[in-house]
Amino acid sequence: MELKRLLAFFALSFAIIVLWMRVAPLLVPPPAGQNQQAENAAPQHEEVKQRQNVPQVATGSNDEPDDKVELEQKPDAVGKPIDKPKLPDRPHDQIVLGSPDPNTGYFAEVGTTTTGAAVEFVNLNDDRYKQLDNPQLPLAVVQTVQKGNETLRTLQTSVDSIDDQLKALGTRLIDVEWEIVEKQADSQWRGVFSSVTYRFVSPDGELEVRKRYSLNKVTLPADEDGMRKVRDTDVSGYQLRMDFTIRNLSDQPQQVSYTLQGPVGLPLENTEHTSVFREVEVGFLNENEDEKDQPRDRRTIEDKTITAKTISDDDADNEIEEWKRSFRYIGVDVQYFAALLLPVDDQLKLKIPYIEAAQPMLVTEGVKDKNHSDVSVQLTSKVVPLPQGREFTHSYDLFAGPKRDALLHRLGADEIIGYTWFPFGASITALISKSLTSLLKFIHDTAGIPYGIAIIFLTIMVRGCMFPISRKQAASAKKMKELQPKIAELKKKYANEKEKFAKAQMELFSKNNYNPFAGCLPIFLQMPIFIGLFQALRNSVDLRMTPFPLTWIKNLAAPDAMFEMPFALPFLGQDFNLLPLVTVGLFLVQQKLFMPPPIDEQQAMQHKMMNFMMVFMGFMFYHMPAGLCVYFIASSLWGIGERKMLDYGKVGAGEKKSEPDEAATVAPAAAKKIEPKNRNGNGKEGKGWLQRLLEAADSARANQTQSRENSGGNKSAEAKLGSRKKKKKSRR
Repeated sequence: MELKRLLAFFALSFAIIVLWMRVAPLLVPPPAGQNQQAENAAPQHEEVKQRQNVPQVATGSNDEPDDKVELEQKPDAVGKPIDKPKLPDRPHDQIVLGSPDPNTGYFAEVGTTTTGAAVEFVNLNDDRYKQLDNPQLPLAVVQTVQKGNETLRTLQTSVDSIDDQLKALGTRLIDVEWEIVEKQADSQWRGVFSSVTYRFVSPDGELEVRKRYSLNKVTLPADEDGMRKVRDTDVSGYQLRMDFTIRNLSDQPQQVSYTLQGPVGLPLENTEHTSVFREVEVGFLNENEDEKDQPRDRRTIEDKTITAKTISDDDADNEIEEWKRSFRYIGVDVQYFAALLLPVDDQLKLKIPYIEAAQPMLVTEGVKDKNHSDVSVQLTSKVVPLPQGREFTHSYDLFAGPKRDALLHRLGADEIIGYTWFPFGASITALISKSLTSLLKFIHDTAGIPYGIAIIFLTIMVRGCMFPISRKQAASAKKMKELQPKIAELKKKYANEKEKFAKAQMELFSKNNYNPFAGCLPIFLQMPIFIGLFQALRNSVDLRMTPFPLTWIKNLAAPDAMFEMPFALPFLGQDFNLLPLVTVGLFLVQQKLFMPPPIDEQQAMQHKMMNFMMVFMGFMFYHMPAGLCVYFIASSLWGIGERKMLDYGKVGAGEKKSEPDEAATVAPAAAKKIEPKNRNGNGKEGKGWLQRLLEAADSARANQTQSRENSGGNKSAEAKLGSRKKKKKSRR
């Protein structure tokens, strides 16, 4: 009983203590100002530190620097003022570098902003590069995009130590207004600027950040052709230099790092028909032992491409890859344009890069198709030790321009054009593609021929060089068509004897000087040329927005889009494209001319499969660019002309005409004695290797059979002789 009372006493006492701790502060309030002073003790200490360490930094002008944090005086509960940080109230401004006038020597117009000291847009001023939907407006290679409630700008930068301070003020370094320190005007053109410098000082006054943007100016020749040549070969005009500097203004050493936003907002053109969407491109520097000691500009580069769909899928699964290898370039590209970020150091001799990691990122996901997603990259620097009063500068070049061989070669980014997408013979097709692209440009620039007609001339030149091969293929197809009736008779004669049919068929081929493998060789020889020309026309930026003379075709780099249908068809879309239908129609004509008529059910089934393949090719070609269709139409017409010339012309020298069907009437035993003669009259040399192989196999098989019969006959004779001897013994 006493124990129960003791336990109840302890429980009641504990409950009273807890209740008193909860209720007492409400019943008996503390002295005025005590809580607020305790809460503001730490901020007061930091504010005193701020007032003591905010320096007076020279800006190069007579104006006083306005990056010092203003202190707002607010009385506390006992009337004592408390200092709280407040950012300078600066107006928003935009400084445009370069000019929309192509005659100024600038290749682009770059809009920079005081908000985050970032790049809002890069507009190309070349007349060849206009918006596809609105040809009156210049093409923006990069532009500001919205990611949810966040605005992303190219080259916006976050510094961790500064953002930690700005977080308490409800903002970030990429959102605050920076101070414009310096603007450099072009001495030749009024109102044109070539560089601008922005600055921001951290709230505690210990770090100063500067960003300087400068745009290169190129000396252009007076004539229009010379201007275009310079724009197509001088990469410096498409490069925007950014120098990013952090200075330690405190009396203590610090360690800083930053995050840099890559290019955003690349235009995605002709989404209904294009097969090339936004892709992240990165060129890793080779880290082999043989090249580690080499300067960065002399190492081999390994290109890696990641599609927008892959990034979207990885983002959904939280599996986006992070790269920690050193790279030469990184950025985003579309079919004809690219925006690449290139770290710059002392002539690329720096062996240790200042980027710790790079990572692709999803900006916005495509609504209907993940391939339409907008993607970018983010770079994170290494942690840099910064002694008292010292600074460091990291420089980057932003290339924003067309994907041309001459331009990308200077950057070491040749591989992003995508000439080597075909795995078989990639180097050969890439070489052919580049050669044909140069030839197409040469025809246009030298003779002044429009690109649509230049494609036809290029087709004639290519088919002319391949004429001996294609003529032999056409002759082989024609001869096979003539031999089909005789082959059908052989099939009937040797319906159940496949070996004898094969032998008789090879004798028929040899007698008529026909090699069944001769028609396959031209196809293999033409494949690299076909793929190379396909890639050349598919990646040529010169065909973009280029019309075909005297036709409805306004863009050789896109389907001809003769008119828009009132409804959209599955897999085809709403545009009615005539050129793909003409292309497939000519393919069907070629198939009928080259393929012999079916002589049995098996060949009839093959013809049906070929017709089905033509229908499939119709769907595939429906979204092909008009320039490619022009090539295929011209090539098909050339092939049909070759076939008709062969029909009306004589058989070439050394080619025998088909003889009467002796092979179908001669018995197999007698057929062995008939030796087809070649041009020199030597029957043995006239046989093909396959025919000789079959004859050797038949001869060996016949000898084996004969030996078996002989051995069998001997055994039977011995058996008869033995039986006779036994009968004689029994009689005795």
